[in-house]
Amino acid sequence: RREEQNERMKEQRNKGTKEQRNKGTKEQRNKGTKEQRNKGTKEQKNKRTKEQKNKRTKEQRNKRTKE
Repeated sequence: RREEQNERMKEQRNKGTKEQRNKGTKEQRNKGTKEQRNKGTKEQKNKRTKEQKNKRTKEQRNKRTKE
């Protein structure tokens, strides 16, 4: 049973020619350059400072203990 399934999967994988499968070239796939991906600078990503992140959790922790 498993062999049949593997055979079918293999056929499907090989259905499109190598050229068709590689239609999206490396260049196209990498169109969004590293710079674009990193557009949001480190500073922007870290806008919520450690203190801000911890403020809410601290309040939540206290709320739980009071109840």
